[in-house]
Amino acid sequence: MAAHATSSGDAPEEKKPFDLGSLDFPMVFPMQPIDPVNPARVDHVPPPEGAKYGKTIPMLSAYQHEEKGMVFGQKVKYLDEQERQAYEVRIEGGKLLGADGQPFDTRDATVSGEKTGSAIFVMDHDGKLYLSNKAGIADFQHTSFLAGQPVAAAGTIRVENGEIKEITRSSGHYRPAPEFLDQAVAELHARGVPPGFVVSKDV
Repeated sequence: MAAHATSSGDAPEEKKPFDLGSLDFPMVFPMQPIDPVNPARVDHVPPPEGAKYGKTIPMLSAYQHEEKGMVFGQKVKYLDEQERQAYEVRIEGGKLLGADGQPFDTRDATVSGEKTGSAIFVMDHDGKLYLSNKAGIADFQHTSFLAGQPVAAAGTIRVENGEIKEITRSSGHYRPAPEFLDQAVAELHARGVPPGFVVSKDV
């Protein structure tokens, strides 16, 4: 019988754990428990040097890989840079204007088909504001705008004919502290939105 020589240097190759995030089809896994006081978040990539807002907040890790269908069983839409432009609002004369140049209005805004009268919004580290009148549990979320990246602010906003009536920090995906809402309010005032709208810090 022939003997097989072995070398002490031939150690078995260490197998890396399979990355579930590499899958690209809808799967459902139990969500990670979310600590209501100090929820776990994905690793934070700080804003680039020279960003208008140096303080941003990352999404909760419980929603990681939602764009692959691994949270809700349906992929959450993540926008690319070109798609994002359709959701950016500008401010003229103290009023919010949509990408079509018309005054933004949220009175018909919905979440999963239910009328809420408020749009979801985020603000990036450069102070750009993105709004959507349609949101859904497993379709379009706060994380959709910036493709899961950290935000300088996130919440809901109520607008009538371009005039802001109320702004909140209500976002389950980011759960921003009140200071992030303050950044959004400061940006709005700096861009000419007059005071007088309701700022709701309680969520």
